[in-house]
Amino acid sequence: MKYPIFGLVMAVVLAFALSAAGQTTQPTLFDPALHMRVSEVRSGMKGYGLTIFSGDDIVKFDVEVVSVLKNFNPKHDVILIRCPGEFLSHTGPIEGMSGSPIFLYPADDPDQKGTPRMAGAFAYGWAMSKDCLAGVQPIEYMLELPANTPATPPSTTQPAGASDAASASDGPAWSLIDLIRRTQPAGDVLPLDVRPARSADANQPKRDALTELPTDNPLLALLPATDDGPGFQSSLRPLATPLMTSGIPSSVMQSLLPAFQRYGLIPLQAAGSSGDTTQPAPTLRRGSVFVVPLLTGDADMTAVGTTTEVIGNRVFAFGHDFNNEGRISLPLGSGRIDGVIPTLNPTTGSFKMGNLSAITGTLLIDQTVGVAGRIGEAPTMIPLTVHTIYDDGTLDQVYHFQAAIHPVLTLAIVEEAIQSAITGSRGLPEHHTISFDATMDFANGRSLHIADRQSDSGASGVALAVVLPMAAASGNPYRQIMLKQLDATVHISDTTRRAEIVNVTVPRQTYHPGETIQALVTYRPYRGPEAVLPVEMPLPPSLPDGSYAFSVDDASHHLTDEMIIEPFRFTTHNIADVFAAAADKSAIRHDALYLRLVRTEDGVALGRVAMPQVPSSMRQVMLGDGRSDTVPFVSSDVRIVPTDWDFQGNADFHITVDRRFKPTTQP
Repeated sequence: MKYPIFGLVMAVVLAFALSAAGQTTQPTLFDPALHMRVSEVRSGMKGYGLTIFSGDDIVKFDVEVVSVLKNFNPKHDVILIRCPGEFLSHTGPIEGMSGSPIFLYPADDPDQKGTPRMAGAFAYGWAMSKDCLAGVQPIEYMLELPANTPATPPSTTQPAGASDAASASDGPAWSLIDLIRRTQPAGDVLPLDVRPARSADANQPKRDALTELPTDNPLLALLPATDDGPGFQSSLRPLATPLMTSGIPSSVMQSLLPAFQRYGLIPLQAAGSSGDTTQPAPTLRRGSVFVVPLLTGDADMTAVGTTTEVIGNRVFAFGHDFNNEGRISLPLGSGRIDGVIPTLNPTTGSFKMGNLSAITGTLLIDQTVGVAGRIGEAPTMIPLTVHTIYDDGTLDQVYHFQAAIHPVLTLAIVEEAIQSAITGSRGLPEHHTISFDATMDFANGRSLHIADRQSDSGASGVALAVVLPMAAASGNPYRQIMLKQLDATVHISDTTRRAEIVNVTVPRQTYHPGETIQALVTYRPYRGPEAVLPVEMPLPPSLPDGSYAFSVDDASHHLTDEMIIEPFRFTTHNIADVFAAAADKSAIRHDALYLRLVRTEDGVALGRVAMPQVPSSMRQVMLGDGRSDTVPFVSSDVRIVPTDWDFQGNADFHITVDRRFKPTTQP
């Protein structure tokens, strides 16, 4: 009687195991009646591809198999084809054709009387090749892309406070200092009369957007370095993806070319999203236009490719990676093609010009063999509102955008949107002053407020002030927090308020504790006469006798001093620290002078909490306690003097504090 019971138990266990295995095994989408495996492909096989060269009319182009490139990607082959048609012989492989489905007739059907099957997606090419040779990504690999991916990565939909709660215990030390320093201009401040204007729009040399790439945009320092961007292709490589832009000034687009080209995207000026409501938007089908909108609204940025296959509500495209990031959550949609631009340029090659017709779903998977998503609900995008006002009354315009959520590209997208709102309707005057006020809401429920006034900094000065805390929130080691909403108001005047500090006069070097240092700042406004601004720095009554450093700084020098003297303010151990440090950095305004009295090395910092003037015995005990977040620091007193000028320059002094000193009463 024991054996039947044992057999019954084993049967139940086996059934449960098979059931569990069935739940984790993805059913194949490959249909041998519709799709062809790469093992079936032979040299000389003929067929056709489907794509769109104009409007939304899908057309055929002839193809012939040259060979199969074994193990082109690790454990993956690529089919090499020739396109003998006159049009493609003229253009070569066209960027924007990525994903065009390729159908082949069986090897035993030379007369092409049977039914062709889909072999893969047009995906690779050589720039400036004499013949139209291209690589095809086998469809069997693309259909293996995961189907059960959640609609949204966890990092983009966090409830309010969730990140802070998750980071209640301290993590590894991480500092904003490196992030800040990478975006600061190198070298000393130049005299105003010889320093070039910092406007991003006036008197700038014209660059060929297809050949010469600017590299001086501070945003580039915030992006991960990569050498995968497009360039002259001496080998078969994935085709670059055209990034159609509209409503974005050419100077703005050129300044951000390297940021997008690092990710295989070629920004090109084109028409905006289709606003034609007289006809329905095209549906996603084999050979139709497949778009990934990164920015919509009053400016557009849309990546253009081709749909390879649609099975139910699942859609496959590109035949190569978008950014090769695995799980993603980006909007996908359908579109139309305005035309094809043939070119021999080694950077871009020939490319399609297209636009978005409608957002129809979510892109979920981005891997080497292609991208895949679902038709249906679209992901959340970030609403951006920028109100641009010219003080002379010539412009008062509110701009609205929706930005895609991406851990890296969102930085460049937001910068594009801000600069486009500031310079889209008219270029900035050669000399100008920008006052801005911005509120940034993040996915963890935190908000950050930034207000500043800058002169001759161009629109990039405003954009960088916003992008830097975004980079800290999304790039820290604790939790990836994405921007949820941005509201900004920008006032622009056609006069410059920048001024150079010529010298600072301090009447004497010796003071009694509790006295006030009365200094005279001589400054020279741009193209204006010298003037004098009196400033005062009260000394604490309890200040011990000794020698002290005293300085009068502009915003840049003040920030440098902060990073040197009090680095703990920029060192973080959890996500709450990240936002606190970002708020400290954002509070530094350009239209102020910063008076600093540097004390002796008498302080201790516990994390970001400063404990100045700690008794030496207690200080030694605290520093010897073995805590990694306890560090010594030189305490200082800082007084902020608001001004009407964007000052540049600084002055340093040494003063002596002596209780025996009797100040002379001034009449």
